[in-house]
Amino acid sequence: MADTPPVPGEAAAPDEVVAGLRAANARLRELLAARDTQIAALEAQLEELRLQVADLAARVKANSKNSGKPPSSEGLDKPAPKSLRKKTGRKPGRPTGQPGATMQLTDHPDKVTRHEPGACSWCGAGLEDAPQTGMERRQVTEIPPVKAEVTEHQMIERACPCCGERTKAEAPEGVNAPVQYGPRAAAMATYLWHGQFLSRDRAMQAMADMFGCAPTAAAIAAMVRKIAAFTSPAVDAIVKALLKAEVAHFDETGFRVAGKLAWVHSASSGRYVLVTVHPKRGTEGMDAAGVLPAFAGIAVHDAWAPYDTYHGVAAHALCCAQYAEPGIMRNGLARVPGAACRGGAGSDAGREEFCIITGSRGRRGRGRAGDTVPAWCWAGWSARVPVL
Repeated sequence: MADTPPVPGEAAAPDEVVAGLRAANARLRELLAARDTQIAALEAQLEELRLQVADLAARVKANSKNSGKPPSSEGLDKPAPKSLRKKTGRKPGRPTGQPGATMQLTDHPDKVTRHEPGACSWCGAGLEDAPQTGMERRQVTEIPPVKAEVTEHQMIERACPCCGERTKAEAPEGVNAPVQYGPRAAAMATYLWHGQFLSRDRAMQAMADMFGCAPTAAAIAAMVRKIAAFTSPAVDAIVKALLKAEVAHFDETGFRVAGKLAWVHSASSGRYVLVTVHPKRGTEGMDAAGVLPAFAGIAVHDAWAPYDTYHGVAAHALCCAQYAEPGIMRNGLARVPGAACRGGAGSDAGREEFCIITGSRGRRGRGRAGDTVPAWCWAGWSARVPVL
């Protein structure tokens, strides 16, 4: 401590020694006070940094299961699902008494092959005209070899013997090009690509491996567009049926299209289901589906904000299937942990719309976990909104 005043030596007068010690002591106290202030500031800064690190770590680990983030915000990067099954003590395999699924012999095989014994297994005598004393049946189910078949259509042209006019036969319906794929080949390629979710290149390879023909990527894309056009009347019929429904369910989820995140929008009621894909998740994608803008029934959904913009519906209903977790829907008018009320206590908007119950995990909600659902809101839940 070079800035501390020196203490007089032994030869100095006692008063000088005492004065020097007092000055040194005062300076040391000032230095210690300065160090304490600096340490306190550093500790405060360290605590702030710790809180920032904890917050960043929590954000990294946050997902739809442990925070208020909706599942759709995770895109396709979602945590692996965990089984909700509990141990039952049952041994693996088919339970006792449950019917099995063993292959059975059919009484109408497509092909029968008889195998005759060549000679007697005891003495070696021939058995060509010997009487039959028994037969053992064994059956093999097999897929026959499949190969693409090329059919050439020749439209013959002939000259009239009377007037000399040349007349050529008409090509069969659907045969419009010199070389093309038939409807079954188009259906199979479309099924592999969109039905089994193979990539387009793998669908091409599968067609080559199984049938000996390999449509190009452009050809498969053209097949899909042609088949999609055939489904337009069915899609129109589904949309009309959904618009007439008293209750319809709406939802959306992430989906990869050409390596980018897109959104699958669904609208369903009874046996009618409409599934569309759009680059946008909100009202732009919902409008493109063509149901919600003109829907006049009860719209059941997960309470995502864009659904609320459709005011032409008869009512909005909360889809409780997305909240079917322990402790989410609770009876009573007292404080409900993990619940949030839209619009806030006593607001007119909250009275006219519905509540969102987030549960102990706080999966969804317009408020924060731990908020109180007002008694007027909780009591009027079933009176205002159908819970489906």
